[in-house]
Amino acid sequence: MKNLLFLAVGLAGSAFAAADQKIGIDDAQIAHVMVSANDLTVEASRLARLKSSSEEIKAFAHQVVREHSNVNKAIAELTTRLELASLDSPISQELKVDGENRLAGLKGASDDAFDKAYIDQIVAFHQNLLDLIDNTLMPNVRNQELAALLFGLFAPLSDHLERAQQIQK
Repeated sequence: MKNLLFLAVGLAGSAFAAADQKIGIDDAQIAHVMVSANDLTVEASRLARLKSSSEEIKAFAHQVVREHSNVNKAIAELTTRLELASLDSPISQELKVDGENRLAGLKGASDDAFDKAYIDQIVAFHQNLLDLIDNTLMPNVRNQELAALLFGLFAPLSDHLERAQQIQK
């Protein structure tokens, strides 16, 4: 169990650590990073709604799915309006690989270990995503509407992090 948790948290952090290298990214890539991050969280949370033995975690996972899906809809509307084509970047590519590995770890977790593995991943993921937005995406964003959308994510992401940390205790 400890190895699974260590692997999951390590993988979740590696894409974010790479992002801290201040790679030059444009608005289309920033939007794609956010969609990728939200997709990963939604996928893990959908699994949690099915596999968790805790009603509290299932309810939290439902909230995460709903709110992260809504963010992706807002990003899609904004990128369509701004005529930004979705562009991959090293950050979004690594997020995808890490997310697939994290999801495989969750799928392989025993029923007893699943809830802890999921909530630990959600805590690490939200901490790292907040850091990524603050340290890499915000400094590189050019469009004010996209910057406002990113800035507006701090409160809900912080709320998710706080709630996940409460569940974690």
